[in-house]
Amino acid sequence: MDKKNAPYGGVIEKLTGCSDRMTISQAVVFLERQGLSITKTMIQNYVRVNALTPPVDGRRYTRNHILMIILIDRFKSVCSLEEIGRLLSPYAQNAINGENPDMFDVYKKFCELFDSKTKSLREIKSENPLLSAAAEAAACKNFISEALIN
Repeated sequence: MDKKNAPYGGVIEKLTGCSDRMTISQAVVFLERQGLSITKTMIQNYVRVNALTPPVDGRRYTRNHILMIILIDRFKSVCSLEEIGRLLSPYAQNAINGENPDMFDVYKKFCELFDSKTKSLREIKSENPLLSAAAEAAACKNFISEALIN
């Protein structure tokens, strides 16, 4: 499975070895090493539309930010940034309130659900090869909502 169609395996292990306070440039380099094409402008836009919490001290991105950026990257193929912001807002609000949302657990749960749902989606597509892109996008959107609600 190519990197774009798989959850980003090994990210948590790689993140634990990184600083928990990265500049935007360091965050972009880390994400590029994971096979993602994320730019500084994209990250700044995610913050602007409230899909991502603002950086700590106005300049530093934490491990939780990195995991949220990865999730945003996955979700943006089927959701608008505004929808993603609403889905992730409980985690963002906890961070603003000084609570420490554990995005590691959210990310792990996402990966587990992603594996099970993509397997189910592949089975459905093999039974019905005419499954439209719109139906596939709706299934992905449903998965995203389920992943964040449960």
